[in-house]
Amino acid sequence: MGFGTLMQTTSAQAQTAAISRFGFTPIGIQTDFSVHVPEGYSWKPVARWGNPLFSDAPAFNPETGVTSAGQERAFGENTDGMELFNVDGYQVIALNHE
Repeated sequence: MGFGTLMQTTSAQAQTAAISRFGFTPIGIQTDFSVHVPEGYSWKPVARWGNPLFSDAPAFNPETGVTSAGQERAFGENTDGMELFNVDGYQVIALNHE
């Protein structure tokens, strides 16, 4: 068995193992700057930069943004901490807002 054959076998075995651990078929690497999800799944944004967190938050302008005071009342762009929790059978995502 050559090295190339070994790599193909290992890759196929790894793919089979991954499929058996998850309830979906994994997708390959994508480089087209779009969101990709496995077949049978869908996605949608939970919150976008500038979405108001309070009813008195100023309107967000994607070209100019908002003032720093306005940004304090809106969803931020630096959400570098996220965690998914299972709460009573529901999946709840929590993230920081800076």
